[in-house]
Amino acid sequence: MAKQTVKQIANTAFLAARTASNLLSFLKSFKKEEKEFYLKKHTEILKELVNLIHIKEAKNTKAELVKEAKEIKVTAKKLAEYKVKADKIAACFNAGYSMGGSINVYLKNRKRMGETYAANENGKLDYSKKVNKLIDNTLLIGFNSDAKDYPRSSKYKATHSSHSIFLSVKEIEEIKVIGGIPTQILENKKIAKCISFLGIGNKHTYFIARKEQYITDNFHANTVLECENWRSQMAVRKLKERLSKKTMEEKIQIAKGKFIGLIHSTKVGNCVEGSLQFAKRHNLNPDFGYNLGYLLNIEPTNTFLLRLL
Repeated sequence: MAKQTVKQIANTAFLAARTASNLLSFLKSFKKEEKEFYLKKHTEILKELVNLIHIKEAKNTKAELVKEAKEIKVTAKKLAEYKVKADKIAACFNAGYSMGGSINVYLKNRKRMGETYAANENGKLDYSKKVNKLIDNTLLIGFNSDAKDYPRSSKYKATHSSHSIFLSVKEIEEIKVIGGIPTQILENKKIAKCISFLGIGNKHTYFIARKEQYITDNFHANTVLECENWRSQMAVRKLKERLSKKTMEEKIQIAKGKFIGLIHSTKVGNCVEGSLQFAKRHNLNPDFGYNLGYLLNIEPTNTFLLRLL
């Protein structure tokens, strides 16, 4: 490619890079000497181009956000908050495939008349017959993907998972991610009823389920008695911590050599569900032991792990 003027390069780049991420692909298409020339001689043009693309993307995103917010009758600010929360919810799940997968979080809107497939005698969809009926309007508000592919030269084809979570406006408003578990608290009590969203199974048997439970602080349990026992256990633990003279740094250094498993996690007061969901998120086997220092590197501020110090 002959050396072009700044204006020619900027025009070509702007057409190729309709989004900021596409700009990287555009640059990768250059030969080494062309890339060096472009970056050295036209750094300021490149920065200006990126800024222009970001401004364009922001305007488009804001317009789409306002339109979507009107459809579900909330403010654009509130919908933006829902989307941030939905991304956090999606990040809580992992089906366990080595090549990753995706989690989609949808917001259910008002029902509308639409065309869908009829069900046959066995309750399965008959794709040869269509009927008009009330169906849910859905809006994608959250997404998380760690999907990877093998190199093109590989003879193997990657297997990915894809799962979806459908939430009402009330659910997305009330859900909080507590101890790595998306949780909808149903009562304003020390020990309250809740709905926990849990990843069940592994790989092709994996699904996301709603489970009725109880919660106190960040401890999930199936019964009120389990919660009461946990609160008593935590009261004793806090007293011991106040009497201990070891600093957090000293505890971390001592703990780095420990190997811990599910039994150790529950012994210090972590709930079984939270421990299992942590293992699923990071493709860990709950039946194995892992170095606590290694686990702390994965999630340094995880409350469950800090209890093991």
